[in-house]
Amino acid sequence: MRWLPSRSRHAEPDCGALSAVPDEGIEPADGPTRTGLSRRRGTLAVVIALSVAVAAFGLASPLWVKSPQQLAAQAAPPSPSVLTAAVERRVVKQTVVLRGEITSLQLFEATPSPRGEGIAPVVTAVRKQQGDEVQAGEVLLEVAGRPLVALPGKAPAYRDLRPGAEGIDVAQLQRALTALGHSPGKANGVFGLATEQAVDAYYSDLGYAVPTTGDEAAVEAAEAAVKQAKRRAEDARAAVSAAPPEEPGVPDPRIQASRDLDRAKEDLTEATKQLKDLELRSGPMVPLSEIVFLPDFPARLHELKAVTGAQVTPPAVTLASGPPVVTALVSPGQRELLKPKMRVEITLPGKNPVQGTITSVGELRQGESGGAPGHPVVVTPRAELDGALVGQGVRLTVEADSSGEQALAVPISALFASPNGDVHVVKYLETGVEHRLRVSVEMSGDGYVAITTDAGELDSGDRVVVGAGNVPADGGR
Repeated sequence: MRWLPSRSRHAEPDCGALSAVPDEGIEPADGPTRTGLSRRRGTLAVVIALSVAVAAFGLASPLWVKSPQQLAAQAAPPSPSVLTAAVERRVVKQTVVLRGEITSLQLFEATPSPRGEGIAPVVTAVRKQQGDEVQAGEVLLEVAGRPLVALPGKAPAYRDLRPGAEGIDVAQLQRALTALGHSPGKANGVFGLATEQAVDAYYSDLGYAVPTTGDEAAVEAAEAAVKQAKRRAEDARAAVSAAPPEEPGVPDPRIQASRDLDRAKEDLTEATKQLKDLELRSGPMVPLSEIVFLPDFPARLHELKAVTGAQVTPPAVTLASGPPVVTALVSPGQRELLKPKMRVEITLPGKNPVQGTITSVGELRQGESGGAPGHPVVVTPRAELDGALVGQGVRLTVEADSSGEQALAVPISALFASPNGDVHVVKYLETGVEHRLRVSVEMSGDGYVAITTDAGELDSGDRVVVGAGNVPADGGR
């Protein structure tokens, strides 16, 4: 296309006006004329783009440009929601949780103290270690080469048991010897010859020399006295037989000889009696320092202080005897909740819970190692615990009170108190309507409260308010 002057039919030619007349087959003119048109078109595009941007800014500005009222509204907390919980039918229990320790029903201390000139109370052997099980008749330790033996018996040892002794402690020694295979005959409570023989056999089986009363010299002296008395009696009897007949005017020699014989017989009788008494009190014996009586076996060595080579320090041993029980210390505030015969759940680490019963609740006493004072509680398991558990800590859950049967129950947080002292719950309907209902509290436990209401006002599965929301002032009773 070629650019040519345009002429009007009626007007004079105007050299300043040009018109584009296409001419087929002719190429366009130089580029400068084409570039000016492009610039005008580019400017128009920029103007349009700026107009669109300004319009978009004006439309979007409300999204980030906000008034103080809008900012305050957005900073306000959200409207409170209503928290509810379901009404249940359940057994409500009031429980007390305590920390307890498994121990034996009784602890017994023993400290051997051998007597004798030149004997030091040094531990020469330890046969049982702390925590070991102890059977009847076993040696626990040795002091100065002499054994300390555990024997069955409910009466405590308090004296040497020696020939001639009588009492219930002798009777239980006789029963213990019989149980160990060394029968002294009837357990009549008299330490006689048969008991001496049984004690002798028992010590021989243990591998120790049988202890004796140490009266051998006295017995020998008594035997010598009897022998001399017999001789005097025999001489007196011979003198009576050899006495001449009575002569006139001379004292009858037979009378004096008879008197001497009577005195010799009396001396013999007294010497014989003294020998028998001494023999009854002499012989094999059981020293106090060598026995400890325990009511039940197997027992357990609860604590051991004896060290081989060291002198004995009391108590050398502490033994636990009797079936294992659980002991705990309860605070004065909880004391009123606990009573004997209450059921207890005993939870042992890694084991199934065991049921038990409170046996006793004691008087207030100071806690161990300066701890807080409390009341000692003893719980007896319904099934006997393994003696190896003695000393282990457990958790006790005591059922202090119970509704007995299923009752209408709500969480404690569902209760609202009115100024007049009435207690209410707020029933929440699916429509969002709330009704305040007056209730009676029967008991509480484990976060729940057993309640009663008028028939039909509240039932299992209904929901009650436990959190935020306004408790209605009306709509209920």
